[in-house]
Parts: sequence; C-alpha cells; structure tokens
Amino acid sequence: MFLKIRRLLAVAVDFYIIFQIIYWPLYCIFKNLDNMIANIFCGLISIILFINLMLRKDCIIGYESIGKKYLSLKYFIINNQ
Repeated sequence: MFLKIRRLLAVAVDFYIIFQIIYWPLYCIFKNLDNMIANIFCGLISIILFINLMLRKDCIIGYESIGKKYLSLKYFIINNQ
C-alpha cells in the first residue's frame, strides 16, 4: 500500500513539474493576446507538449522521471530468457 502511495506521489510531482514547464513560457508569450484564435492555439500547443512530455518523462534523466528520483523509487527489469 505504501509503495502505491509513493508511486502516486511520484506521478503528481512529474505532473506538476511538466505543467509548470509548459505553462509559464506559454503564459509569458501569449499573456497580451486577447483574441480567441491565440487562446485556442496556446491551448493546442500546451496539450500537445503535455502529452509528449508525460509519455517521455522516464527518459529525461537516466531512465527515471524526476518524481521517481525524488521519492527514491527503483524499478527493476526482470529478463526471463
């Protein structure tokens, strides 16, 4: 049970970091634009970047995500060959 909570916290840490990496640069770029097309464009860019980073978060730092490194979670691959 404790391991599941730590894994959930690791995903939450990764989610927060990736959200901040995407949100602040786009906010600084598009904060003065008030038209609907710019808001839709910013939303599409953020969704695409968020999905790409969440799928590839384990490959960023040494085949572990930042949340897994922070919470000291180790995953071992068992090869049955």
